[in-house]
Amino acid sequence: MKKALAIGLTSLLLLLPLSGCNNSAENTKGLAEQLNTLGEPPALHVSINSESSPEQRISATRLSWSWSVPQGDGTTVTTHTDACGALQLSDYGEITLFLHNDNAEINFSFNDDYLPQSISARRWDVKFLEMESDGGFWDEGEPLEVIGDNKLSARNDGIDYIYEIYASWEMGNSYYVFLVNML
Repeated sequence: MKKALAIGLTSLLLLLPLSGCNNSAENTKGLAEQLNTLGEPPALHVSINSESSPEQRISATRLSWSWSVPQGDGTTVTTHTDACGALQLSDYGEITLFLHNDNAEINFSFNDDYLPQSISARRWDVKFLEMESDGGFWDEGEPLEVIGDNKLSARNDGIDYIYEIYASWEMGNSYYVFLVNML
């Protein structure tokens, strides 16, 4: 059975170039997921748009993740990493966005348009970074509504927030973190 599946998949891959071009994002995404050329979750790029300041862009820090890559012999190699949590990171300098006015839109995208199957977001007041104990603060995170596939709404309430994005794909999942500083 495995041999027949391998022959069928090889035949399909050989016939794809002969079937014509279709550059739609949906077909490209499907092919990329089938071939799974990434060895780890894609990078998350975050930008903030507000009326009174120019667009800012950063690459969020990837925290813990798990990712599976199919091998040519029918096996799969899965990698699991364990990193510090969003409130335990020691330096947010490179991953800070600044909100200058009352309202903004936080947009995010993944490398190679690797759209996740599901995505969720949480945020914490930065006051939790200064606490000595790391117990109990995870529950203080506020769940956020993800608008569409890639947006969060932000309002300048004078509090700086740590944002955590959790994304999952068929191949695995990843946590990402960044900070929004309210000026």
